[in-house]
Amino acid sequence: MAKTTDTNYLTSEEKSLLSDLLKVRAATALSFEIETDRIGEANLQDKLEKLADKGYISVSEQESYKIFAPTWKTRWLRVNGIL
Repeated sequence: MAKTTDTNYLTSEEKSLLSDLLKVRAATALSFEIETDRIGEANLQDKLEKLADKGYISVSEQESYKIFAPTWKTRWLRVNGIL
């Protein structure tokens, strides 16, 4: 199978992260609420920001935190049983 060069391609690790967030109820159909001070959680926040760069989630920056919300792409994956 040829590797895609599409920067919006969702890797299996990213798909798993989105799926896990939905399963543990850290995410609803409307928003992801992840609290982190970047100590020990930097990797998670970096992964979420990478998903935002790909258009799978949106980021709303507040004074001291960020809100990650799924976009239509993530909702489409969920509705179609991919997540």
